[in-house]
Amino acid sequence: MRYSKIIVLIVLLGVAKYSFAQQLDIVVSSIAQINAFYPFDIDNPMDRKEVTQFQNFVTLKEIADTGTLLKLLGHPNAVVACYAAVGLIDKGYPELVRIFCKVLDDNRGFLSISGDMGSLGEQIATEFYFRYRNNVKKEFIKTDRVLLELDSSILFYPYLDSQQSLFYIVLQEREFPNSFIPRIRFLAFEENRINAAMYLHKWYKEKYKQEIEKAFITWLTKPQSVDDSLNGVNPEIISTVLEENTLDVKKTVVSYLNRHSVPIDNNIFLLLEKYGIYEQPLGNWKIR
Repeated sequence: MRYSKIIVLIVLLGVAKYSFAQQLDIVVSSIAQINAFYPFDIDNPMDRKEVTQFQNFVTLKEIADTGTLLKLLGHPNAVVACYAAVGLIDKGYPELVRIFCKVLDDNRGFLSISGDMGSLGEQIATEFYFRYRNNVKKEFIKTDRVLLELDSSILFYPYLDSQQSLFYIVLQEREFPNSFIPRIRFLAFEENRINAAMYLHKWYKEKYKQEIEKAFITWLTKPQSVDDSLNGVNPEIISTVLEENTLDVKKTVVSYLNRHSVPIDNNIFLLLEKYGIYEQPLGNWKIR
């Protein structure tokens, strides 16, 4: 009798294991088939796929433990891997920083859809970062230990060209402790990364005034690259370099404006006019 119970138990465990594997396979296959990452607020879903994908994610979290989600990070479909990554956040996985460092190296792009806007080429690290950040209460944004470690991981990431959007956000939103300044100075003045120079201009303008001006001039003279995450003509850059009010600086600004078709608002027009720089009828800029 005892052996019969053991056999029954083994059979039941086998059936349960098969049922779990089958259910997991169905959910993962559905996520991969839709092949798009949707936001988690479905109060106003745009289409049936969004609702289905949200339900897939809920089911995935219910049936998969952290071990299974960790394995899914290596799934061939990037959307599946992304849902597994954010699932670890929702489950309170204790080593989120380690996971974030892992997905930073995953450069696979996929379609992310928010409302009626789609972004092709989104990356797992971006969705992971904002999923965690958006879960932190506003009053704890500056003091949350894990978020600071995520921000630090981005700041010290050796391949920043592949994570420019996160790099930009981190420097916009965070005031780093003084211990991080050597790294930011290196990025600004040795690697000529404009976002790092803008950070120093915001927080340490007087302390690094000459170096910041030089970094801005360097940025204005170089061809546009992956580091150019500033849209349009930034007034802080233009006003800072024009403070010297030299002919060479004016020529640099004019050359930049003539090389790049960038949006210019009225405040920039007034600033340029103040320093004797004006636009000709055909769009070319000149010095009076």
